[in-house]
Amino acid sequence: MAKSDMKILLVDDHDIVLRGMRHLIEDILGEECHVDGAMTAAEALSQTSFRTYDLCLLDVELPDAPGITLLRKIRQICPGIKIIVNTIHEELWIIKDYFDAGVEGILFKDVLSSEIATAIRRVADGGTYFCKRAE
Repeated sequence: MAKSDMKILLVDDHDIVLRGMRHLIEDILGEECHVDGAMTAAEALSQTSFRTYDLCLLDVELPDAPGITLLRKIRQICPGIKIIVNTIHEELWIIKDYFDAGVEGILFKDVLSSEIATAIRRVADGGTYFCKRAE
């Protein structure tokens, strides 16, 4: 897929994170990619119901829905979407749930921006990316 055609949904309940991630992604992929943001599960589901996204960078700690539930609902609405989970939770049982849900990537929130860039590129090109502590 040409990166200029990529539609990305960022989901995080912190405005500063959304703004920073949007800036980072637009810097990495160029301004021709389309990046939307959602601060709640309800907003994310609304966005995916009217636009098809290629990739979702998903914070799974949202105030209005459990992350695994939201992930599954997004997949139902937008079956072709690739999902990279962005989380602070490193517990093995939580990571296993995301592997079992078939996510294409897992990033912990303390990774460097270069690792986020690598993950997005790899997943956008059809691969997977799991930061070292999630493997």
